[in-house]
Amino acid sequence: MLHRKRVAALVLLDEKVRQVKKMGGIVADSYYREGDPAEEVIRLAEELGVGLIITGGRRLAKLKLFWSSSYPMKLFRHAKCPVLIVRGCQAE
Repeated sequence: MLHRKRVAALVLLDEKVRQVKKMGGIVADSYYREGDPAEEVIRLAEELGVGLIITGGRRLAKLKLFWSSSYPMKLFRHAKCPVLIVRGCQAE
């Protein structure tokens, strides 16, 4: 079961890379990690020596909270480099 989930995740990652390239974007590389997403992004950023982490975030309109999950805030608080949180648009 775990092997199937890994394969499905890798297929999804490859599909997303193809979508970015099809839209004219450039993908320098892609990485597959397992574990807590924020911790893995922070660990990878440190390994690669990146200067900026860019991530998405959603605002919960009813609660007037900036981010709907702790993932962007965990990155913001614990990363050793700057973190840019881009709020996504939601269809009305």
